[in-house]
Amino acid sequence: MFQEERLNAIIEHLNQHQRIDIKDICQQFNVSRDTARRDLLKMEESGLIIRTHGGAMLPAKEKAIYEYKERLVRESDEKREIGHFAACCIKRFCFWNDSNGYRDVSVGII
Repeated sequence: MFQEERLNAIIEHLNQHQRIDIKDICQQFNVSRDTARRDLLKMEESGLIIRTHGGAMLPAKEKAIYEYKERLVRESDEKREIGHFAACCIKRFCFWNDSNGYRDVSVGII
């Protein structure tokens, strides 16, 4: 098996199991510990994995940051439901007081 094929198989294993040990690589691909370490080193340098003591795992996925216009429409139904629920929690005679630079909810007494 060529190195590239082995690296692809390691990534497939990581996608299914989230981690892999050096001994697993040695057994699955019939390679030495040095070859397994070199494979993991190459994958780490490419940013594909994070090496751990005796193995490797996939890096944590970064949360995507969307453009402002896209954030306005993403999950808008859920945002509307949250707003409706929050509005129901505010008593009938409440008003916003923004005169001091801070937003305070004050209850009007009638």
